[in-house]
Amino acid sequence: MRHDRVMTSDCPDAETPVAGTPPDTPPAVALVPVPKAPVALYLAAVFLLELVAFAALAYGSWRLVDGPLRLAAVFAVPAVAIVAWGLFVSPKARILLPVAGRLAIELAVYGAAVTLLLVSGAVAAGVILTVLVGARQTVRFVAHRRAATVSR
Repeated sequence: MRHDRVMTSDCPDAETPVAGTPPDTPPAVALVPVPKAPVALYLAAVFLLELVAFAALAYGSWRLVDGPLRLAAVFAVPAVAIVAWGLFVSPKARILLPVAGRLAIELAVYGAAVTLLLVSGAVAAGVILTVLVGARQTVRFVAHRRAATVSR
């Protein structure tokens, strides 16, 4: 992985160099891994997929709930998913779960989004979201397997 120099304002503690920093690096500058272009593109696509899932929850809620609760459902359903995602799944999650727990919450959010799309009549969008989520999970699985093989 490529490393670039980053000023201490980007580092959590100026006196503590970032992990992986060579010992001769002064504390004012530390080395931080910078993702390569394909990794950055993949991470951007994953983030976009998350946003699409939250939007699908709002759309499905709008289509399925009638009356005065419609507007509340449009905001509440995605909000619950976003809070759960932020607490348990995001890279900066406040509550660390085992991989299986994180995966369960992630698939519950994606599954709810797909289900709401299908039930609300947006079948094509539901199928497309299913394929994209499946592709994302496959890429993740292959990457983890490859990383486990390399680290042995």
